[in-house]
Amino acid sequence: MIINQGTGFWASPSTLVANATREAGNHCANQRKQLEILSTQERPFGLRPGAYPEGEIRFTCK
Repeated sequence: MIINQGTGFWASPSTLVANATREAGNHCANQRKQLEILSTQERPFGLRPGAYPEGEIRFTCK
């Protein structure tokens, strides 16, 4: 699992997911395996302090 968190309310959760997917792909490629995405989740800016946008990807390498 990789979770990327933005540094402010302007960060796009979809961009954070895309960055996490790229990172996961690189991780699998280093193992000479293929990326298989199990799930993704986007969390927008929240109202509580420190609740910046997040992008999450759950994956496996096969």
